[in-house]
Amino acid sequence: RLPGKPEGAAVFLRDLRSERCREEEFEGKANELEAVTEILSAVTEARSVRAICKAACERMAKILGYAGVSIYFEDTPGSIRNIATAGERTTPAVPQGYEGPAPPIYVRMRDTGRPVIVPDIATDPLTKGNLGAAPPHGFGACVVVPVGRKGRVRGMLAVAGEPGTEFDDETARIV
Repeated sequence: RLPGKPEGAAVFLRDLRSERCREEEFEGKANELEAVTEILSAVTEARSVRAICKAACERMAKILGYAGVSIYFEDTPGSIRNIATAGERTTPAVPQGYEGPAPPIYVRMRDTGRPVIVPDIATDPLTKGNLGAAPPHGFGACVVVPVGRKGRVRGMLAVAGEPGTEFDDETARIV
């Protein structure tokens, strides 16, 4: 409104970008919750620890689209055993059914108690040479997450992506 003039115009502007970001974040959380619900549903139907782990691996591979998902437990200090694997490709860090010395990626994760992200399984020193029969081009990135109880790491959940996949801290959080 100009001084002395009754006419004028008012313009209101509203930036909707922040609202759209919140909507996208909400959609992402809803998708995560849906995936977790389906995984938990499959797990509750299982009858043994091995069946529970297998069901969780299968659902994670299917719902979240990972190339390979495996669970390993530490039988004795420094020795791990694969108890469940699923996905189109099934050897994220060590061979399916593997039982033996813990690979460097497990040792790093166990010692830090934190997830470990490997950008390229075929070339990273933490995983190179631990692929068994899997072709080096069979996977891209890998994330291993500690499985534990009462603050003690007792195993790992290993998730591998297709070649070209990139994992970050958010991926580790979801896993």
